[in-house]
Amino acid sequence: MCPKRHTNLSPLSKPGHPSPCSAAPAPRPKSAAPTPVPAAQRSEAASVPHDKRPTPIIQVRDKWPMIPSALSNKFKVVATATAQGIKMQLETADAFRFVTRFLQEKEVYYHTYTLAEERILRVVIKRIPKKIPVEEITQSLKVQKFPVISVFDMTRMGIKAPLDLVQVYLDLTPEGKAIFDVKSI
Repeated sequence: MCPKRHTNLSPLSKPGHPSPCSAAPAPRPKSAAPTPVPAAQRSEAASVPHDKRPTPIIQVRDKWPMIPSALSNKFKVVATATAQGIKMQLETADAFRFVTRFLQEKEVYYHTYTLAEERILRVVIKRIPKKIPVEEITQSLKVQKFPVISVFDMTRMGIKAPLDLVQVYLDLTPEGKAIFDVKSI
């Protein structure tokens, strides 16, 4: 414990002036996490092209040994140990779907993002009178060539009172993004 705390105004706290209380931090012990990629496969792993696919990150390292054995014959997995957990890079969207389904079934705690091709665009349109039916709004948007998935009336939480807002789900395409340029429906 340091007998005297130094403030930022002290010349001892400036860069190049070590504090008498600053000692080199103790080295952290290396974690006993398994090596996800064997040395023989590292040259192959480096040559695998990876696009912007989301990567599942397994946050409980103890569960790692069961995963490669389940995936060994189906998909090629490149894994690296990170501070967040074991990061898996997968080649295809099918592999991503299979791995996330597998992790859910085995109740393995993991984190990932949605695939780009599965994302949708959610838009709230204001000042739509409550008396206009959702089907009419959907038809109007489809006539204007928007890739509409669904349309919902929005209601106030709790009392379910209708609002002058409509939520529209669209495909995340350039045609769908063109809805931001619409002046009237």
